[in-house]
Amino acid sequence: LKAGSEYGRLRSALGSARPEGELREEVLRAWAELGTGPVSVRSSALAEDAPGRSFAGQFDSFLQIQGEEALLSAISRCWASAYGERTLAYCEQQGVDPASLSMAVVVQRMVEGPVSGVLFTCDPARPEADDALVSAAWGAGEGVVSGRADADTYRLTEDGEVEVEVADKRSAVLLQAEGGSKESDVP
Repeated sequence: LKAGSEYGRLRSALGSARPEGELREEVLRAWAELGTGPVSVRSSALAEDAPGRSFAGQFDSFLQIQGEEALLSAISRCWASAYGERTLAYCEQQGVDPASLSMAVVVQRMVEGPVSGVLFTCDPARPEADDALVSAAWGAGEGVVSGRADADTYRLTEDGEVEVEVADKRSAVLLQAEGGSKESDVP
């Protein structure tokens, strides 16, 4: 409880801070190079997808971010998610010291497609195998990442075979023009 309280104060401080000085300038310069339109702000932590454990879903990501203040706020909240309650609980379960977490943030232009997916160059469920795995679903990739959309799975095995599991796709996650996403039935 004491550690949770200390990390809670850290989470609160990080979440309300904003990148300043040279970091702020570099972030805004790189953001301008992406051009106009909404972006996603996603976590990229060293602890993610380690052999034997995955922090998938533990850290916060933000979609459809528009505007300078919204971008800087999303970056801060993404950093802060390294010390969120579910992350701390997962660290305790996995025997990971939360102080060892290193969080980077990826800012990407949002691309709306009818189908989206995630490529794992190492299958998180079978890290001992040399397989690549693609999970794909109707709508935005957020549906695959969050598990809110039913996804097809394509596994490229180390001997070059492709194994396919087709899901009964009942829902998709669609991006909303005003920001965020919503679940929708698949006809």
